[in-house]
Amino acid sequence: MLTAGSAPRLSGGSLYQRRIAEHANASGARVTIHGFRSARLRWQRSEAREMVLRAAAEADVLVVDSIVAAAFAGLIDASPGPVMGLAHQRLGGVRSSELRFALDLRAYREMAGVIATGPAVASELEMLGVPGVALVQPGTDPTPEIDDPPDLRRGRSIAIVCVANWLPGKGVAELLEACRGLPRSAAMIHLVGDPHAARRYGRAVARLVRQPALRGRVEVHGSLEHHAVTRLLAGADVFALPSEEESYGMAWSEALAAGLPVVGWNASNLPNLVTDGAEGILVEPGDVAGLTSALGTLAVDAGLRRRLSEGARHRATAFTTWEETATRFVNVVRSRVGQVAAP
Repeated sequence: MLTAGSAPRLSGGSLYQRRIAEHANASGARVTIHGFRSARLRWQRSEAREMVLRAAAEADVLVVDSIVAAAFAGLIDASPGPVMGLAHQRLGGVRSSELRFALDLRAYREMAGVIATGPAVASELEMLGVPGVALVQPGTDPTPEIDDPPDLRRGRSIAIVCVANWLPGKGVAELLEACRGLPRSAAMIHLVGDPHAARRYGRAVARLVRQPALRGRVEVHGSLEHHAVTRLLAGADVFALPSEEESYGMAWSEALAAGLPVVGWNASNLPNLVTDGAEGILVEPGDVAGLTSALGTLAVDAGLRRRLSEGARHRATAFTTWEETATRFVNVVRSRVGQVAAP
C-alpha cells in the first residue's frame, strides 16, 4: 500500500490500512505500507515514479491510497505489475481541488480497479466511469470490556465524546456551538483528534473552546491511539459527530459497538448506520439548535440513553469484523489481479 508520510495523521483511512495489514495473513496475503516523504503534490509526483518501480519489484500488486492517488496520474503504465486504488475520500480531496480532482480521476481510470470504503465514494466513482469499482466497507470488532472506565463527566450529567480531526466538514465547530447552548451542568465535552489538521479551521475551533460559555466544559485530548480512544468511549454517555465528510464513518460504528447513542447530521453515511430514535438521534444538517435539543434531551433522560445504548449494541452486531473485511479486500485484489494477468 502506498499512502501518505511514514507517520501519517491518525485517521479512519490510516486505521483501515493498518487493520487490513494486520488481518491479511489469515487470507494468505502480506501487506506492507509505504509512505511518501513529501506532502506536496509536485514532489509526490517525482516520488511516485520511484515508488512504482521500487515497490512493484517487491510486490504482486500496488494499492494506492486516495490521499496520494493524484501523484500517480499518467504513471500507472510504468508499473511492471498491476496497480489498484483505495478510495476513502471523494475525488479532489477534502479541499475539493479542481486539479487534484482531475488527477485523481485520471489515475483511477488507469488502474486495474478501485476499492471504495464507503457507498457514496463507490457511487461517485461508478458515475464518473471508473472501471472495476468494489465496495469494501471497514470492519468493526466487538469492543473489549474496560474494567475501570474513566470518569469523564466531571460532575455533570453526561460526558460527550467526539472523535474527529479538526477539518472543515467534520462538524467539530458546530458541535461546540450546540454545546454552548446547554446548561453548564448538562455535559462535559471530550474532543479527540488532531487540532492542527487544518490551520484556519483549527484556530476557529480553538477560539470556541476558549469562549467563557464553554470554558472548563471542554477537554481537548488531541490525537490518540486506538486503544486510548476505546477507553474514552467506555467512560462516555453519548457520541456526537455532526460530520458531512465521511466515506463510511468508522468513528460512528465503533461508538455503536461501545454501546453509545450517536448524535449527528442526517447526512453522509450516518443514516446507513443509525436509525433515528433507535440507536441515536439524527438532526438535519446545519440545524445547530436541533443539535442542542438532541444533546439536551439525552442529558436529562437516562431512560432514553439506556434504550438507545441497547439499540446501538444490537446494531453493531450486524457489522462485519476486520478479519471478514480483510478477507474481502484480499479477494477483491486477487480477482482484479487475475483479470489483468489473464490472456
